[in-house]
Amino acid sequence: MVILPEMFNTGFSMNPKKLSETMEGVSVQWMKKISRQKNIILTGSLIIEEEGNYFNRLVWMLPNGQYGVYDKRHRFGYGGEDEQFAAGGKRLIASAKGWRINLQVCYDLRFPVWARQQLATSDFTEASDAFEYDLLVYVATGPKGEYMHGRHCYRLVL
Repeated sequence: MVILPEMFNTGFSMNPKKLSETMEGVSVQWMKKISRQKNIILTGSLIIEEEGNYFNRLVWMLPNGQYGVYDKRHRFGYGGEDEQFAAGGKRLIASAKGWRINLQVCYDLRFPVWARQQLATSDFTEASDAFEYDLLVYVATGPKGEYMHGRHCYRLVL
């Protein structure tokens, strides 16, 4: 698995009209090609235009060309991100070699309720099956490539 940062193909930008692509665009096609060639799962976010809306969309690309998407739910209002990008409304729990991975983007980190573990089902047979996911991954960046959220989290963990 290779994890690329938020808006990996452009760097963080508040200019989605100029930098957006569609899901058939060059960056998603590049992800599909590299994933297939290297036989890897490739994930990262980019600016996607869909039906007149712009999304900070994480793409989870499998080597066989199938993919899942997660549109960033929480936009940074103080920076005007909520004026430029539409909010996503559903989580993406992907799977890799038996691991269930909850994929999130940057500012979603500030809203732990959105990433809260939930019971997967009431009829689990092992404790490891009780929860919805095993791993939580955030891709992030910021203006001028600043990884502010990550830096603060690393301090908390270390």
